[in-house]
This record gives sequence, structure tokens and C-alpha cells, in this order.
Amino acid sequence: MAMQDFIRRKNIENLTKQLASGQLDEAQRRYVQQKLAEELAEDRAAADVLRPPADGSGGGDAASC
Repeated sequence: MAMQDFIRRKNIENLTKQLASGQLDEAQRRYVQQKLAEELAEDRAAADVLRPPADGSGGGDAASC
């Protein structure tokens, strides 16, 4: 999982740099924007899986032990 997270972060970084460079034609810019949106969506989905519950319980119920 850590390798996939690293690759996703690097993809986001590289795609963002490409957009900021201003050297893309319209078709390339649309493609890069689409890929960036996909990577960001995957990043958010991965973060949701790893995030603990909002109640702060950490998912376990110590009282039931």
C-alpha cells in the first residue's frame, strides 16, 4: 500500500507541474486535468479507508472486552 501511495503522490506532483508549466496544448491540458482528477479521487478514497471513525473510538470498543 505504501508504494501505491508514494506513486500516487508523485503522479499528482508531476501532473500539477505539467499544468503549471503552460507548455501544453488544449488536448494535452484536458488529458492531464482528467488524469489529475482521477489521481486525486483515488487519493481521497485511500485516505477515507485509512481515516479512523469520526467519533474517535479508533474502531474498537474497549468496553466489550
